[in-house]
Amino acid sequence: MIDFIKPTLRRKDMVGVLETMADEKIGPGTRAKAFAAAAAAFCNRKNGFVFRTYRDAVRFVFESLELPKGSAVLISALTPAVTADFIKELGYEVLIADINEENGILEPTAELLFKSACAFLVCPGPNVPNPEDWKDAGIPVISDITQAVGAPGVNDVGDFIICGFEENDPISAGGGAGVFFDSEKSAPAPDSLTVLPDLNAALGSVQLACCEEYAARRKEIFNLYRSSLMRTKHKLFGIKNPEWVGNASSFIVVMDSQVSEAVDFAARNEVPAINVFSKAVIAGDEDMFEKYPSAAPAVLRGIAFPLYYFLKKKEVETIAKVIANLP
Repeated sequence: MIDFIKPTLRRKDMVGVLETMADEKIGPGTRAKAFAAAAAAFCNRKNGFVFRTYRDAVRFVFESLELPKGSAVLISALTPAVTADFIKELGYEVLIADINEENGILEPTAELLFKSACAFLVCPGPNVPNPEDWKDAGIPVISDITQAVGAPGVNDVGDFIICGFEENDPISAGGGAGVFFDSEKSAPAPDSLTVLPDLNAALGSVQLACCEEYAARRKEIFNLYRSSLMRTKHKLFGIKNPEWVGNASSFIVVMDSQVSEAVDFAARNEVPAINVFSKAVIAGDEDMFEKYPSAAPAVLRGIAFPLYYFLKKKEVETIAKVIANLP
């Protein structure tokens, strides 16, 4: 069976990590600060911090916003349930919105914006928000660009940008997340217990420098998959424009048939396929088609195929063939 995902780590990527160990300082220090500054610049923001965990990063953002407890945070129907639960754990309510079929991002309406104290966008796969949807939102916008980092236009939305650096994220530091922003007003700088260690920051810095190289390879694979999918009755999730160019972090298909049949067919050909939105906040909602008609098909019938830098040519060809013949 082909691996579904592999971290994009090459032997030469470990040089920075080894240098950090040779310095005999692996906790938070100069490398963490340098990584934060470089990542902030990459995200077109003036300031930034890198944290040990995603939860630390999210907590920092909400402490910076100083929203009244009990305020409503607008989120997408495809937001991971664990993220929604943590927002509630911080003392806020979540207001769930359906997605825009054109980009897979939550669809803001005047009514929803009026009820919300801020919006928390999560870019599903390589999809990015439309700046026109948010330029007059009137509320702070948090944008999690983890899966879309480096895509054209991804930095155009967000008072605060969050980017995860977990093992299998497009930019990996082996864990943690960054927060990037322009505002001079934020929560106090994080202490050493929450700042990303230099050991991880060294790896993140190397990954950031290679981000465009890795994305170029993924785009080649993505375009081959897309050509294969065009021979079927199934749809590419959230991307309607044939000229679309993103960072191609994933390839998600919304099936026009039973997911189980497609997964079994792929497995028989040694190709893994997973129900990518099975842990979305609306998963299990019996009324999802009535309340979230655009997001519901993705939750129930959205499957993802392997797409990463280290896929071999033969593996890519096998996956493309499976996609072209999906039942």
